[in-house]
Amino acid sequence: MRMTLLLTIIVFFLSNKTRKGEIEKIVYMKNIFGQIHKSPNIHAQALSTISCGHPIEVLGRDAGSDEWFHAKTGIYEGYVQADQTVDKRPSCFQKKYSKFFDKMELGPTDFYRWGKLHTLFLRGASKAGQ
Repeated sequence: MRMTLLLTIIVFFLSNKTRKGEIEKIVYMKNIFGQIHKSPNIHAQALSTISCGHPIEVLGRDAGSDEWFHAKTGIYEGYVQADQTVDKRPSCFQKKYSKFFDKMELGPTDFYRWGKLHTLFLRGASKAGQ
């Protein structure tokens, strides 16, 4: 009897505890290509390149800033820049102009480079003339 009560309490406690890796929400890549990184840094190793419209499971935010999501996509778990994602599936160039895009015959290296370009591209207003 005691053992059953103890097991019931343990199971109840573990089922109510927040699990690591629990999905908070699903977001989608909004750029033509982006990357999931090993750590929340634009110069960190890219684990994989993600194309526009690809679903990304958000597991949380980076503790250091709100600029990065702790995320999972496919077999890769890492970090994605939050400003490269949207909550609803976007209208993507690859899908909209699929015949043109297919004729470009891009390979994995091209995908990586386009993803890196979007990661490193600085967004913001020009301060020229101020």
